[in-house]
Amino acid sequence: MFALLEGVDADLAIRIRSLYDECIEYGAHPNVDGVRLRSEVKPLGNDRYEISTIFIGGEEAVLLSILELTRAMELVYRLLMLTVGDRLRILGVDEHVEKERLHVLQLIAELEQRGAI
Repeated sequence: MFALLEGVDADLAIRIRSLYDECIEYGAHPNVDGVRLRSEVKPLGNDRYEISTIFIGGEEAVLLSILELTRAMELVYRLLMLTVGDRLRILGVDEHVEKERLHVLQLIAELEQRGAI
């Protein structure tokens, strides 16, 4: 899969390989369960949701988990455009997907500024 992705988007392949290697190093999965005790998702309406999570490990562990999940989300947006980008354009949602991807990048930058890395 990495070789195939490398032929399409080398930068994305490098980033996904890095995330994959980290996952293996820390237990073969993003170890969110290692710091999470319980999560609850509440619909707020208008396509908005509130996620409440009880963590152990302090604020730093929470920020690191959120940062890693957010980084993974940005990769998913890029993979979506690579795999079904034409379909998203036909459906007229490609600009919305890109807007959300940019929002996720902004969240990553804010988390990094807070010292989550």
